Amino acid sequence: MLKIQRLAILLLLACVELAAQVHSPILATPPLPAPPVPVNPDPTKQTAPSPKTPPLPLTGRIAPNTVLVKFQDPKNPPRDAVTSLLGLTDMIGVGGVGFYKLTSKTLDVPALVTALAARNDVIRVEPDYYLGPASSPCNPNGNSNTNPKPPDDPCWTDGSLYGLSQIAANSVWISPLSADVSRGSPSVVVGVVDTGVELNYSGVNDLHPDLGSNLWSASSMNFSIFGIPGSCNSTFYGFDATAWPSGAYCHPQEATSYYHGTHVTGIIGARGMNGTGVAGVNWTSSLMTLKYGDGTQTGLISGSRMQSNSVSRQRSAIL
Repeated sequence: MLKIQRLAILLLLACVELAAQVHSPILATPPLPAPPVPVNPDPTKQTAPSPKTPPLPLTGRIAPNTVLVKFQDPKNPPRDAVTSLLGLTDMIGVGGVGFYKLTSKTLDVPALVTALAARNDVIRVEPDYYLGPASSPCNPNGNSNTNPKPPDDPCWTDGSLYGLSQIAANSVWISPLSADVSRGSPSVVVGVVDTGVELNYSGVNDLHPDLGSNLWSASSMNFSIFGIPGSCNSTFYGFDATAWPSGAYCHPQEATSYYHGTHVTGIIGARGMNGTGVAGVNWTSSLMTLKYGDGTQTGLISGSRMQSNSVSRQRSAIL
């Protein structure tokens, strides 16, 4: 009986060992060697790319040899180090939120993005993309639908303003005014960052009949943007980043017949109940024109960020 028990135990141990070999063959396989650790040529300046700063897809229209960068310490950027490393010709602040525009004389955009994304003092790096409008003008012929009055603006009553009817704007417009219901106010200044506005409707300084009374304006102003002084010494309606600092930056006139900026400004605050053209979401407002796009109807991200900076820095003087 004892011999049978010993034999059974030996058979059991043999089965366990065989099962371990069958089901865990990796135990018998030598481990693979670890991949070599890349040598960092300058560990004081560069590290492996951070998950927070992956390079963005380099598609679309972008400014050549130029990127936008946000550093860990935006008040003290490593100007000398990156200028020497990347062969920079220019490094200027944009937007007042810690971003800098870097332009290189030797490196293209992919090389700049790769080099800067690898630095431990960079939070974000991206190309300086061109932005452009993507919508069509109002249809003057309208469609088969009609919208109820008020307002009496013809592009509303003939059904052309489809978007406003879809958000039921009329239900607010006809409601009694209260603390919670408003059709706009001239005390609310709205900055429209786009391609400018039609300031010469049928001649020089002839304002658009549906926008003129709702445009923000000031008679004069002295200011400074990133240490560069500027001034507007006559009535002006906003700021033109495409002309800064040496052009007519106080006259944000829309450059072409596409009039995207005029269109968007009208959606926000075209005068309502004046029997003309369209009605905006707000019938009264103060619309500040902040032009960042040029005559090709496109503009750089750095220009739009400069607009936000020009407003934020001068709000105590112009708002």
